Amino acid sequence: MKYLERKIPPIVVWSTVLLCMWLISKGNPRLSAEGYTVVIRYVGMAVSLVCGGIVVLSGIFRFKTSGTSMNPYSSKASILVTGGIYSYSRNPMYLGSLVLLVAWALYLWNVYSFALVAVFVLYMNKYQIAPEERILEEQFGEEYTAYKD
Repeated sequence: MKYLERKIPPIVVWSTVLLCMWLISKGNPRLSAEGYTVVIRYVGMAVSLVCGGIVVLSGIFRFKTSGTSMNPYSSKASILVTGGIYSYSRNPMYLGSLVLLVAWALYLWNVYSFALVAVFVLYMNKYQIAPEERILEEQFGEEYTAYKD
């Protein structure tokens, strides 16, 4: 299914998963939550929401301040961004998006919502991240290989 590689913009994939999580939660019961589980759920949701937002925004900010395109398939991708949040993760915007989905799953509190988070990870790794990494390796060669390691 190589034809799916980079065909759907990541924000569309993320939004679709978010919507599907909500739709599925409407027809299925919530997980049980009692006592400390409620506290863990809401604290986890708040922490995930804040951390996910910070990670996504940090990735966007680093690209903007570097003066390069966020689109690795664009000829405007002029430099390899490795500093800031990118010194911790090669894909902070995708990581932050994942953490935001976890916050949403915690809010919905439905087992199927958590399963869709896994679907998001599998899809993004196969159809977005792997192709992007191939392109970056072609474009930046040894510099990208060294960054990956």
